[in-house]
Amino acid sequence: MKYLLLLIPLLFIAACTQNNSSSVTIPQTPIADNGSPIVAPVEIVVPNISENNTSNVTANITNVEITQSTIYDIEADDYAFYPNTLTVHKGDRIQLLITVDTQRVYSSGLEFRSPQFNESYPVKAGDNVTINLTINGYTEIQSFAMGTSNFKTGMRILVNDT
Repeated sequence: MKYLLLLIPLLFIAACTQNNSSSVTIPQTPIADNGSPIVAPVEIVVPNISENNTSNVTANITNVEITQSTIYDIEADDYAFYPNTLTVHKGDRIQLLITVDTQRVYSSGLEFRSPQFNESYPVKAGDNVTINLTINGYTEIQSFAMGTSNFKTGMRILVNDT
């Protein structure tokens, strides 16, 4: 038993000296209540473990910007978006996870278009799409029968200036 107690620290030391790679964990920096990124200096201390060197290496990184997107789950069919209006702050980064209903869609799916993005997003009934946007002003997203110019419905993204 006493040999086992001596063996465990030796195995630990051997494992540390054989692998010189280090991993760094950076704790998540808090985000302001309005979702704006917080810019803060960060100090990272990386242990440099080797047979001859047990000193620490310190790196100073400043102006780290952490951004966070708010995710909105949206359902869509031929008649409406649910919800059909969102209100966000100017500059907010959002993700719209739009799921197309399987029952209230006449065609095989819907296609989403907006002047805010330069492409259309065709989505089959029962499937979904994630659209990432930075909101700089009023935005409207429209749905069409997939592959056509047959307008179905729209949703609005309003900007709250306060």
